[in-house]
Amino acid sequence: MNSLEAKREKMLSLVEAWRSSGQTQKQFCAKHGLKLGTFTYWVTQSRLQPITGFVAIPNPAIEDKVKGSTQKGSTQKGSTQKGSTQELEVIYPNGVRVRIQPSIEADLSLLSQ
Repeated sequence: MNSLEAKREKMLSLVEAWRSSGQTQKQFCAKHGLKLGTFTYWVTQSRLQPITGFVAIPNPAIEDKVKGSTQKGSTQKGSTQKGSTQELEVIYPNGVRVRIQPSIEADLSLLSQ
């Protein structure tokens, strides 16, 4: 890892620490000996950083179905009942919407087994 990558990684980890600290940027910078302008730059850079990888979105209805199908004799609390009008919708940052109908949810739960 070169020095630029190391600095980027360090600063982005400080930004994450600041977000969970509950402090203002000014307070955080004073505590950590950072220049406010430099830190603000890295906060902006962290927002521009693309999200990569898979982000799991929990769906209790599907999770309960999967758990219920793997445990004999268990009840399926919270699972989607046949005829339910519940649907899953995913909205991407570019505005594309993907809707999954309830009948498809049961088929999708098989994929996670």
